[in-house]
Amino acid sequence: MQMSYTPKPLYVIYDVTLACNASCIHCYSHAGKPLPNELTTEEGHKLIDELADAGTLLLGFGGGEALLRKDCFDFMQHAHDRKMLTNVATNGILVNQKTARRLKEVGIQAVTVSIDSTQPALHDYIRQVPQLFQKACDAVKCLKDEGIKVLIGFTPMSHNYKEREEIVRMALDLHADTVNVSEYVPTGRFGTTIALTADELKETMAAWVQLEKKYRDRIRITWHDCRAAILIPEIGSAAKTGCGAGRTTCRIAADGTLYSCPLLPIPCGNVRERGFRYLWENAPLMLGLRDRSNLKNNCGCCDKKEVCGGCRAVAYANYGDLFEGDPECWYKPMEYIPAAAAAETKSHEPLIQIEPLRRLSEKNDK
Repeated sequence: MQMSYTPKPLYVIYDVTLACNASCIHCYSHAGKPLPNELTTEEGHKLIDELADAGTLLLGFGGGEALLRKDCFDFMQHAHDRKMLTNVATNGILVNQKTARRLKEVGIQAVTVSIDSTQPALHDYIRQVPQLFQKACDAVKCLKDEGIKVLIGFTPMSHNYKEREEIVRMALDLHADTVNVSEYVPTGRFGTTIALTADELKETMAAWVQLEKKYRDRIRITWHDCRAAILIPEIGSAAKTGCGAGRTTCRIAADGTLYSCPLLPIPCGNVRERGFRYLWENAPLMLGLRDRSNLKNNCGCCDKKEVCGGCRAVAYANYGDLFEGDPECWYKPMEYIPAAAAAETKSHEPLIQIEPLRRLSEKNDK
């Protein structure tokens, strides 16, 4: 059903630079070196004004590693001045007491520190930086010392998804405020190689729902998964959104390219050329995502499509068609295998080998 109104972009990610000091195997933006044509300081301030005027409530600063950009604190201050809630995602390398204090001064409400395993060797391998596990833990402590809310960002993949309660206990030990679980979507460096199966994803989501109930008096547990309404009916009845791509969320890359979702690598235009509001309200891809009659296969005929809609990025990663069915859905399995093969989508050769990852995971399971 087509949305009868243009929704507000409630949660927007602005990747201020593609530069990064890590090389994570699941990175959706394939970060490393900065883009040659990243938005200038003036253009970044203008974009933040456009987002505020469009009704954005939460602006997340990402990358790459956002803290590598020298004017990132100016952007954060400006967003705070425009009355938006602000968050920054970091791997923790650049966070010391001085940085934490500066983040507090510019009004950052929360910082997401990525930790993908309680096992230092596995986390460091995933991030491709020696000693990063300890640096991430130290970053959490610095931020908490300054009174900043900290989210532990955890992405379940084939080699770490069973580390669930261990992650929660680690977060409690670090005095973090939230554990935020983000679904791995295979548009990153490793593609479908490290993605969970539909059954593994169902097991994972169900386990995290139980952990939220068990620990809700001690720590907050949240997740980014459009299928949450299938397991938690009250989410669907309250929000009726599911996949937020182009409906409640979007991403602006460092060069101003607008994407309907951080994990869906199909451009909707560039804010330098048409401005954010015009693209949000008129880009054909945005409009298409707001009409769930466009969905195909198991998503198209599903009774939950209005509160879920399947993951459009997963569909695109597997079949090259963002409106195809969701192959990771356990509620309503795919009705047929699409003619478009995953090989037809844009692929990236893994930068590192998967075998050492398997060995680390197997070692930790013992």
